[in-house]
Amino acid sequence: MYNDFGYAHTGEGCDAFARRRGLQPVHLGPDGARSHDHCVHLRFYYSPLYAGNPVETAEGRYYQVAASVHYEVDRPKKFHPYVDECPYCGCTGEYEAYMGGTIKDKNEKVHDPLGVELILYGTIRGEAIVAYD
Repeated sequence: MYNDFGYAHTGEGCDAFARRRGLQPVHLGPDGARSHDHCVHLRFYYSPLYAGNPVETAEGRYYQVAASVHYEVDRPKKFHPYVDECPYCGCTGEYEAYMGGTIKDKNEKVHDPLGVELILYGTIRGEAIVAYD
């Protein structure tokens, strides 16, 4: 992953960020009119943690990292960030309860967990992702 924004990007006040585009293309709609691809983006907020001390555990010392990750519609831009009926990023399956929900709910309860799954396991909804350039 890398900064492919092509310009200085404040990333919602973050200290560092990265994005990967071209994930999981999906064909939606009878004529493909709602077809789109996806992206994952990470934002890191480490400035407030500089003053903190490492956390001590039985396993050793470590520093906390504040980060944000989202998996969402990327292109075409008109659909960013939601297509509720999408089988990858939408309010389907275990996320069906958020269909038509608020932006806050979709971000925190759909796109954030999907992003964490992708970062940890390389999957979305248990399926290996497809990526292209």
